[in-house]
Amino acid sequence: MSRLKSCLLVAFVALVLGVCQSEAKTIIGEGFGTTREEAKKAALSDLSSAIQVEVQSSFESMVKEVNQKVEEFTQNVITLKSELPILGAEYEFRKGRHGQNSTAILDSDNVLKLYGAKIVEIKQNMKTYQALIDKSISRSEKYQLYTELLTYLKQYYKYKTVAILLGSKGIPEIDVTEVEIKNQLRRLREKIDDLNMAAKLIAEAVADRDRIYIYPPTTRDSHEITQFADVVKRRLSVYLKTVQDPRDASFFMKGGYSILDDGKGGIELTYYLLDNGFNTLKTNVTTLLPESYSGYEVKPKTLSFDKLLYEGFAVSNEFKIDITTNSGRENLLFKEGEEAEFLVKMNNPGYFYIVGHVVKPGDEEYSYLVDFDDTGQIRGGRKFIRYVNIDDVNKWIGLGRFEIVAPFGVESLQVIASSNDLIDRLPSHGYDDETQLYVVSRDPNKAVMNTRAIKKKISKEVKSAETVLLFTTMKK
Repeated sequence: MSRLKSCLLVAFVALVLGVCQSEAKTIIGEGFGTTREEAKKAALSDLSSAIQVEVQSSFESMVKEVNQKVEEFTQNVITLKSELPILGAEYEFRKGRHGQNSTAILDSDNVLKLYGAKIVEIKQNMKTYQALIDKSISRSEKYQLYTELLTYLKQYYKYKTVAILLGSKGIPEIDVTEVEIKNQLRRLREKIDDLNMAAKLIAEAVADRDRIYIYPPTTRDSHEITQFADVVKRRLSVYLKTVQDPRDASFFMKGGYSILDDGKGGIELTYYLLDNGFNTLKTNVTTLLPESYSGYEVKPKTLSFDKLLYEGFAVSNEFKIDITTNSGRENLLFKEGEEAEFLVKMNNPGYFYIVGHVVKPGDEEYSYLVDFDDTGQIRGGRKFIRYVNIDDVNKWIGLGRFEIVAPFGVESLQVIASSNDLIDRLPSHGYDDETQLYVVSRDPNKAVMNTRAIKKKISKEVKSAETVLLFTTMKK
């Protein structure tokens, strides 16, 4: 599969020092579909996932206190790892038993020139906008120019990330940071005291687009959707031509927000318009006064658990399991009465089980084993284990649809997979009459660590993998 492991640390250190030694590297994605086009799309998605795996395993533990630009870059890598653009992928097709199989190949020998040319182009565009800013005397014009500059900066970080993973040498540096741009935007734009007006202003910049899927914004280092984020999404939906399913979208609105001065300075809300290739097309930054979101919860309640869940496991492309929903896998919010569909995919035959974690500060918290038996006929631990055979490798396998019911809060799924049977590796559990679940622990933090301890005990000869998914549920 991927041959990236040997040079990643060298590549990052070289980035800091300004030099980089490179060697040929290849990343591979596998896909299945009833048609060649479906198989190609699935392989491209898997290729993107493979890149994300490398980013997560190689960059999140390497944030260095070197200088502002390097630190800002690594923070952007963590935030943008699911939106990385792919250039020059090659495809191979072969007929399977029930459809088409496709392999997407990203080879550094073939594509690094493409990424290099794109980075140079972006840097030149940034220089052009910086020159226009210096010449402009109009406050409103400067604001628009700075938002365009921020759009190009985000694109620069995305292409640079993939280029580094592929072993690029001599990536051009830029002389502006996101912090500097946002500071200028704050000075140029007055703070807004009405959330509805803020949503209208954000929507105006992309009103000419349709089939937009809007994600609720999140704060940095959190996957939780707050009440404030839910309101922002709903207000934006009023002014845009949207779709309800991301699979039907032509464009995506993804956002984030920063709480300034512990809330006293307001909230800085940033939204980006992305196309299907994860190219950033538009940017809007708005500063909201505290009175505009008064009465809404703005701070995530589960930061420590969120960090534990997402930063505590290693990933590999050699043996991998993914989990997603009918609404994707990021910025997830489900409302009361909605149905959420969960799906998993493995790149090799093997076994998996799922531990669900319910984290609702101020309410009951617990972790439980997900029961896959819908017949009531399976006895013992087998009801918690699913097997993926060779025919289902690289295919999304549905786990069923689940209705969102009270109590509401933050929930997550921790998926443990192995090439060998997991029947003797299940965490200890007991049936709880109140919840009607097989509870592992009343402390989700301990449950996460205990499950990982079990995973680590699997011998080196046996391949193992883990993935996680966090989502928020709310009353309609």
